Amino acid sequence: MAGCESPCSSVAPAAEGSCAPTQDDVEGPFYVRDAPAKQEGLVEPDDDAPRLVLHGMLLDAADCTIGLGGYVLDLWHADARGRYDNEGFRYRGRVVADDEGVYTFETIMPGSYPDRPVRHIHVKILRPNGSPVITTQIYFTGDPNLSCEHVGPRVQPQDGTAELDFIVPA
Repeated sequence: MAGCESPCSSVAPAAEGSCAPTQDDVEGPFYVRDAPAKQEGLVEPDDDAPRLVLHGMLLDAADCTIGLGGYVLDLWHADARGRYDNEGFRYRGRVVADDEGVYTFETIMPGSYPDRPVRHIHVKILRPNGSPVITTQIYFTGDPNLSCEHVGPRVQPQDGTAELDFIVPA
C-alpha cells in the first residue's frame, strides 16, 4: 500500500524453521471483562446479518507447530451497523481452543463506524489460567480502509469462512 515500508499482510513465519508471533494491536475502548463462554460462537439468534465462521489454531511461537490447548480467545466486535453493545455481551464471548489448540467460532461480519472505519474483530488470547498473552485485531483483506497501521492478522473469507492461525508468543 502507498506509504508503507513493507507489504501489508498477515504475520507469517519469517523463514523455514522459525516463525514470527502475531502482533499486538490496540485493545480499544470497548473491551468488557468477564465475557461469557460462547463455544458455539457469537451469533445472536435474531440477527440476519451475513454469517462468518473463523477457524484455525493457536500455535506456540517457539516453533509454530505445537498447538496451545485450553487457551482462550476473548472476542468482541461491533454489530453489522458498527455499534458495540456496552451494556451486555452481544457479539462478545470466550471460545476455548481444544486439546490440540484448534478453535472455531461463528459470528457475523462486523460493521465499521465513523471513528474507526476499518472492519475488525478484537481478540485477547488468554492462557488457560486466564492471564492475558496478547491483544490483537482481525482485519479483512480488501477492506478499502485497511492500511499498514492495522498490524493485526488479516483474513479473506470465502463463502463465509476464513482460516487464521495465531502464533502466540511465550
